[in-house]
Amino acid sequence: MDLGDARTRSLVRHPGAPRLAVIGGGVVATHALPAGGDVVIGRDPGCDIRIDDPSLSRRHVRLRIADPITVEDLGSSNGTFVAGKRLAAGAPHAIAADEIITVGAVGIVIQQHAPLAPQRTLWGHGYFELRLAEECTRAQRAGTTFGVLRDIDVIGTYAPHEWEVLVLDASPATAAELADRVRATLPGASVALAMFPADGHDAWSLGSCAAARLRAGPPGAEAPEATPRLSPIGPMRSLLALADRVAVGDISLLILGETGVGKEVLADHVHARSRRAAGPLLKLNCAAMPEQLLESELFGHEKGAFTGAAAAKPGLLEQADGGSVFLDEIGELPPAIQAKLLRV
Repeated sequence: MDLGDARTRSLVRHPGAPRLAVIGGGVVATHALPAGGDVVIGRDPGCDIRIDDPSLSRRHVRLRIADPITVEDLGSSNGTFVAGKRLAAGAPHAIAADEIITVGAVGIVIQQHAPLAPQRTLWGHGYFELRLAEECTRAQRAGTTFGVLRDIDVIGTYAPHEWEVLVLDASPATAAELADRVRATLPGASVALAMFPADGHDAWSLGSCAAARLRAGPPGAEAPEATPRLSPIGPMRSLLALADRVAVGDISLLILGETGVGKEVLADHVHARSRRAAGPLLKLNCAAMPEQLLESELFGHEKGAFTGAAAAKPGLLEQADGGSVFLDEIGELPPAIQAKLLRV
């Protein structure tokens, strides 16, 4: 995505004038729009707003800033979609402010309220979990609520084609309305919502709640398998056979592999086939928290143990009694905590 296009910078800026939010290509950005007239969007450097994404045509879509605002597909290859329906080429279609328009694989939104920040980064999952932990502490002290979506305040990338969002200082009704809008705008998208404090008081419990609801699917849907299916094909056959043998015992298991190979999926497989399958499988990313928070998450704390400890909190290991614990990125644990784990 080209955020420095000279033609974009030259657009007249008016207080309260509409702005275009662009979501895609790993960046969330906003562009000022003129108070009136046409704006052409596409990959071509000659467009009024250039979005350098291969899913867009050179001249993809035209916005007409008037009353009402209209969008017109310019015969693009991958189409322009509003409310899940592809627009006919050359036929202007009226849209409302804040309505999501999908051009190729990129989402654009015309906003007429307070402008967004000029640019936002899609943060990694580790940073997202840190911010989530901070917001839990802040909200607990202030007595406020916020939501977690697994599409705008802090946006993180959880996995390919999976995003997680902190919706700060939002009521349950506001967060639920946003989730419904995402579902309506992106047919087939799976969206799950977890609210603080109703669904949890810390980052781990909120993330687990959202993930569990995502696996469960919408109300009335057929329940999926408890764990993703692993196909016993090629080298996976011997790996799964070894995992099944290990699962019947009570020994600790070290899973090694590069990012994205499926270590967590294998952990789910082992837990589902163990004698502890009826118990919980609790997960913690050890690289996402500072040492002080890690020790509290693993072993818990008593009321008044430190500043902000308003109540006693059981640790992850205590909560997982009768089940399993998956410690992701365990090599990032400080040596002092690793030594304490050996005594568990």
